[in-house]
Order: sequence, then C-alpha cells, then structure tokens
Amino acid sequence: MRISSFRIGSSVVAPLIAVVLAGALLGGAGPFATSARADDPQRAKELYQEGTRFFDLGQFDKAIDAFQSGYREKPDPIFLYNIAQAYRLAGDANKALFFYKGYLRNSPKAHNRADVEQKIQALQKQVGETGQGQAAAPRPPSPTSPPSPTSTPGTDSMRPPAPPPAPAAPPPAATTPAAPPPAPPASSPAPAAPTPALPGPSDSPASEAIGGTATLEAAALPPRVLDDALPVDLGVGVGVDSWSSGVQGKANASLALLVSGGYTFGADPNAAIHFRIGGSLGYTFLKEPTYRDTFLSALVVPTLLFRATNRLAISVEAGIGIVGISGMQPNSVLLDPKLTLKISGTQSLLEVRPALAAQYQLTHSVAGFAAFAIDYSPKGSHFYQAISRTELMLGVTLRF
Repeated sequence: MRISSFRIGSSVVAPLIAVVLAGALLGGAGPFATSARADDPQRAKELYQEGTRFFDLGQFDKAIDAFQSGYREKPDPIFLYNIAQAYRLAGDANKALFFYKGYLRNSPKAHNRADVEQKIQALQKQVGETGQGQAAAPRPPSPTSPPSPTSTPGTDSMRPPAPPPAPAAPPPAATTPAAPPPAPPASSPAPAAPTPALPGPSDSPASEAIGGTATLEAAALPPRVLDDALPVDLGVGVGVDSWSSGVQGKANASLALLVSGGYTFGADPNAAIHFRIGGSLGYTFLKEPTYRDTFLSALVVPTLLFRATNRLAISVEAGIGIVGISGMQPNSVLLDPKLTLKISGTQSLLEVRPALAAQYQLTHSVAGFAAFAIDYSPKGSHFYQAISRTELMLGVTLRF
C-alpha cells in the first residue's frame, strides 16, 4: 500500500511561505500605514537636549519652548515634567502646577510621584489654592512683612503712622544699615519673591531638569513594548519540544527553532490591547533508532497583545497552517503498525499552535520573550495517532 500524500516543494511550501511572509509584513505598504502617528523620536530627542541646555543656562522661556516642541513630536510625559520644572524656577507657580498635574495624569505610576506631589502641595500653599487648583484672590507676599514693601531703606521718616517715629528718632536716620539687611528680600524685584518659597531652590537646574529619571536618552524616549513608531517585528527563538501523543512508546525531547515576523496595528502606544498579524516558520525533529523524522511548519499567527507595564506585554497567539514531515521509513513510530506501507515523499498535516508568551522590552527596539505552546495535528491517514507536542521557547525580537 502506498500513502497518498503530496510533496512539500515549490508546489505547496513556497506559495504558503510567500503568503505567510506577505501577511507578516502587511501594513508596511498597505492602507494601514496611514493610520500610524507621524511621530519623530529623533527630533524629539534633539529638542529635549536643546531644552536641557537652555535650562542649564537659566533661560527658562527658551527651555519651555523647546520642551513643548519636543512634546508635539513625541508626547512623552517627561516633557510635561520638565516644562513644570522650568515654570517653577521661573516663578510662574500657576503654570508649574498645571504641568506637574498633567505629568502625573499622563504618568500615574511615575517613580518620582511622591516628589512631584510635594512640589504641588508647596505650590498650592504659595498661590493660596483651595485644593482644586484655583488660586485665591489675595496674594500672600503682602502680609509677610508689616512695613510696606514699597518703602525704601532710607525713607522710614516719611511715614505718618506713630510706630515709625521710634526708629526714626535717632538722628542718623540714613545710617540705619542694621534695619536694611532684612529689608532687601522684601524690596527685591517681584519675580524673585516667590522663588524662596519654592521647594529645592538650592538644587542645580541640571539635576532638576532630569528629575532623577535615569539617562538623558531614557528620559526623552523611554522604551515601550508597543511603540507605534516601531510596528514591524522580527524574532528568532530556540527551545525544546516534548512529544505528548502520536508516537508509539516514548520519544526523547528534541530541539525546536522558530523564526517569526509580524505587524502590530494601533496608533496609540498606551492602549491596553493591540492586534498583531504575523507568520512563523518552525523546525523540530523526532529521533528514531536509525534515522530522524524532520518537521517543518509554516503558520499564519494572529495575536492579541496585552500591555501589562511600560516594558512588559503578554501575548495570546493562535497559529494555524501546515506541517511537513519528511524522512519517515515504513517502520516509523509515527505510522500505524497494523498497515504495510510504502512511504513516498513528504507527508503533510494540518497544524494548530496556540501559544502564550511574555515579552520584556530590553531597549527601544530589542525585546526578549519566553513562550509556551502546544503544537497539534489531527490524525492523518495511516498515522498512529493525532500528533501533539508541548514547546518551551526563549528568544529575541527586533522592532523597526
């Protein structure tokens, strides 16, 4: 008896692989490409560095302009934080409050949240806020010193009220340098008055611009698992396959290799769920006493990606395609022992591959992943059983 089969050659595998790879690269030149946001990460980084230089020089207006332009290129919360820092040191408490709150609203899990909340509380006290971010009408500087802040050190004798005559009684009214030392802060220019009340006035501008957010590049462009600027991915994995069914007796675990690629849809990198369409090519083998059976698979892999943290994502895959088994002999442990068979060519079976994977972003474009999958093929004609194997795999993914 001869097994009816078809060969996986140019007539089957090549067209399927072409379809898979075309699906994996879908969107790069299709209608979905127009839906991605035209952010410019490199320009955003340049504007961040420019704003930091102006900040270090104390040119806060220019620093604010640069940070705002950077936010338009790449809406990253760190820009809002640095804008707030610049407004705070420039003496504009109301705008500093607005941007601090915007930073926490866009980055609720910020590592420096406690420090920012302290700054907000201090600024609210300064502008006399009621708790909802609205400044009270009276300004606090006036009651800080009983004497009128508009009076100069040498004009106390010009005041009509009774209290002033006591200090004005001594003839050397012009020689009252003892009184002026506390007076200069009150008579200093108006913009300088709120600055001493702000938290951390002794900190250097550079340290406050960074705000303890690691390196300059990390602050400007923090890594994200699902970055809309990097929708295409290419991954390589290696793992171990254990045979669950389909084999007469027991079979040893074998090496497994996987090459995958895909395109992730969705313009919002902060969305909780993204959809990805991709494809994969897999390889494994079954070691028999004197030879080995080789398994080559080609699958289309639709995937749902769930954003867990800024760096971590969980994916649920449902791959489907075909697997070709080559190198079998009539006495293969995969075939029905009750039948006398003559093998001719590569045997092909349907393959379904559900998988669960975790992906951790190492850099802006490189991620590591770990996956658990079950490869299943229904029982084919003349085969012993349905073939099932479990797979554990580790790998690296590049995004571009």
